[in-house]
Amino acid sequence: GFGLLLLVWLIQIVAYQDIPFAEVFGYLSLIGHFDSLRRGLFDTADVIYYVLFTSLFLWLTVQRLDLERS
Repeated sequence: GFGLLLLVWLIQIVAYQDIPFAEVFGYLSLIGHFDSLRRGLFDTADVIYYVLFTSLFLWLTVQRLDLERS
């Protein structure tokens, strides 16, 4: 879990490279969405990103707990 979180956080570095799909990596980065919120720009896309991100990890946690219960 920590490794995946670190990967999604640091994927912003890839977004600065001159490679195909760099914009996609920038959009998936946690830092890119947090930067606008930190500056006071309230964008619903950023809020939805964090809600979906939190929901994904909660769902993965429930799946893991169900696996251990069996």
